[in-house]
Amino acid sequence: SGRASASGGKNGPHDSATMDADEELGPHFTDIVDLYENPPENTSLSRVSGFRFIRADIVRRIKNAIPAGGTILSAGAGQADLEIDLIKAGFRVVGIDISPRNVRIARERGFPMIEGDFFDTDFAEAPFDLVLLNESIGHFPLLKTFERARALLKPQGRIIVTTYPEPKTS
Repeated sequence: SGRASASGGKNGPHDSATMDADEELGPHFTDIVDLYENPPENTSLSRVSGFRFIRADIVRRIKNAIPAGGTILSAGAGQADLEIDLIKAGFRVVGIDISPRNVRIARERGFPMIEGDFFDTDFAEAPFDLVLLNESIGHFPLLKTFERARALLKPQGRIIVTTYPEPKTS
């Protein structure tokens, strides 16, 4: 497999243990993406301004964690909302997502997303100052994910994991 970079590219062929996200998760994956994009009015997900506040807080925390202009790998970057904010804050950001739909949307928004598997892709920009798992940790095997993230970091690199609250339905 060749090295992928944020300027484009895709990792090599998947082995038999790795499947395309749409094959592996089928309609469930699409339902998750649709829920995130079009949340019901009676859930906390519908408070878009809250997401902007949370993203601003994450950017602030990253500014305190790594050097200005540092390199960030965002694994499971989705449609790159936070990643675009991080670029605006002066960081160099590489995003990867296995979903062709998310990659297409992120690229349409101007973010040069890599379509591929976090575990199988060689990143030209490595090592990174930070590996970010923003609302994606639940889609990865924990131990394997942290081992992979650590292997991609500079000696003093950081890992930041965020997750979303359980939607409120009352």
